[in-house]
Amino acid sequence: MPKGKQSKIIFEGGEALGIGWWYEDHISFSAPSSSGYIQVINQNGEVSNEFEITVACSNNSYSCGVWSSCSSSGTQTRICDKINNCEDSDLSPATTQFCTPSCTSDDWFCTDWDSCLLDGTQYRDCNKTTDCQGGVSSPVASQSCDYIPSCVLSDWSCTNWDTCSSSGTQTRICNKISNCEGGTQSPATTQSCTYTPTCTEDTWQCGNWNIYSPQGIQTRSCNKTYDCSSAETASPATSQYCQTPNQSEPQTLSDDLEIVNQSSIIKATVKLLCPVSATMASQGSGTIIDSDGTILTNKHVVDGTAGCLVGFIDNYNDEPYFADRHIADIYKVSSDADVAILKLRNPYSRNLTAINIAGSNSNNLSLGDQITTYGYPGKFGTKITYTSGDFSGVDGNYLKTTAIIEYGNSGGGAYLKNGTFIGIPSAVMKGDLNSMGYILSVNKINSWLNGSPMAYNNDGDNNYARVSILEDIDLNTLDSLDLFIFSEDENNNDNVDNSNNQNNSNSQNIIAEEKNLITKIDNNLSNRMSGNILLQVEKNGEGWYVNPDNEKKYYLGRPADAFSIMRKLGLGATHEFITNNAIFPDHVLGKILLDVEQNGEAYYIYPKDKKAYYLGRPADAFKIMRELGLGITNSDIRKIDVGDI
Repeated sequence: MPKGKQSKIIFEGGEALGIGWWYEDHISFSAPSSSGYIQVINQNGEVSNEFEITVACSNNSYSCGVWSSCSSSGTQTRICDKINNCEDSDLSPATTQFCTPSCTSDDWFCTDWDSCLLDGTQYRDCNKTTDCQGGVSSPVASQSCDYIPSCVLSDWSCTNWDTCSSSGTQTRICNKISNCEGGTQSPATTQSCTYTPTCTEDTWQCGNWNIYSPQGIQTRSCNKTYDCSSAETASPATSQYCQTPNQSEPQTLSDDLEIVNQSSIIKATVKLLCPVSATMASQGSGTIIDSDGTILTNKHVVDGTAGCLVGFIDNYNDEPYFADRHIADIYKVSSDADVAILKLRNPYSRNLTAINIAGSNSNNLSLGDQITTYGYPGKFGTKITYTSGDFSGVDGNYLKTTAIIEYGNSGGGAYLKNGTFIGIPSAVMKGDLNSMGYILSVNKINSWLNGSPMAYNNDGDNNYARVSILEDIDLNTLDSLDLFIFSEDENNNDNVDNSNNQNNSNSQNIIAEEKNLITKIDNNLSNRMSGNILLQVEKNGEGWYVNPDNEKKYYLGRPADAFSIMRKLGLGATHEFITNNAIFPDHVLGKILLDVEQNGEAYYIYPKDKKAYYLGRPADAFKIMRELGLGITNSDIRKIDVGDI
């Protein structure tokens, strides 16, 4: 076949494929759709031999199915089949491709529902977690709800903390008290604490007693080694009376002491028991100064009492005789000196042995003159006791002496050896090493009797019916009475001052001293002591009332002062409220209630038993202070602030 000549090409089966060109080493023609054999027919009709040909597959050579669903990995597949006899090539269709998957419920993440709003709706946020399209749409992001408020701290109620355990922890129970959700979570139910072993009293360590002083007093120091938080206990005694090596023990009288008029002195010196209640009485001494039964004594013996039972003797070996119920009413009390007059009821008008003091004069004393005292000290038995000593000088209206004076001697008599009455044994003043007796001079006593100021005067009205306690008290129980003796501070100027202004000044000094000694206010202690009456056991039993309204302490001073202060801090209340409550509610515990519908009668509501105690007279106020008072140490009381009236 000539080269470069156009020839006709036919496919197997006789189908004309078109015109091709014959070249030296190949034939060029349009490819058939499938493999087979071809012959070439030239223009002269000459037919060549058969030639086998192979046709490569194209896109049209395949039939493909539908793409599958997009998998979670982001691919999809299909199946493609050849539809003619062709040879595979790079033109075959793809059977795998990348795709975007449809969304499922697992492809969505939603936050927790927000709190329910006031309109009864709550919301949440929902977002796709994968790159998906279509499929499951976003979950619901809002819904209806029942509105319940969020919890706040006041929606919780907790019990008190349990007692601290030995492991140093304490627990409590907290519960919700309202319908709330979320918000403030439960308060802590466990906390650390300081474990304190159970105790009932403070522990003290005391040194040895010091050497004896010339006046028969020895002292020691005591320190608290353990402070029991659940108890307030008094310190041990830090001073005591004793027998000194160079001084004889206070002696009872003998018949050979050659004291002029001693028999009359013995009979005229009486023992006084002055009740403040059916179980408590003040103890002191007195001197009968006229035959009708006028009795001279100290004011501090009868201050705050209802009057006195009088015990008589005929000689120094007798026990004071109280069986006939001899009653002495308070007749006159000085406003500026420690002196008072009692009036014996003496219903049978007996002529009593008496000491005439009208002509006595203490100005004629000389230093070193012997002074003798007579009375009933509480520390040396129940019988009359005599002591003697020297006249050592004067201090204002007081005579100083080395004669031993003990609590209970107050109100008795002091005499010269010739039997002259020179005053009332009234106080003991302590120095750094020794002490000295103080006798209120007869000159001051006579001056007062002749017209000096009086705190009060019964004007001679000796009404036997007005003091029932003196008539009702069981005489058989006198030995079991809780006897107290006014423990006037031996360094307290009340015993030797001659003016009421100085007395008030002393109270102010005590208050000022306490203010200066305040360390740091302990609010917990102040709250715990609120409404209580506190007694300073490490000093001289000074009384303080802790006012519940401001948790400050107020100095009660002497019984009359205590009565006045407790009334000034009173709270008005109706008569019905006071009389109808056997047990009083918590909001008035520790307070002083004044009956505003009657005559302003005052009542103290004792926090411990929640009962009312009547403060009718200074005696009642003093009784409350002594019977219901709580002992407290100096260190603790100075953690409570001081109040002023």
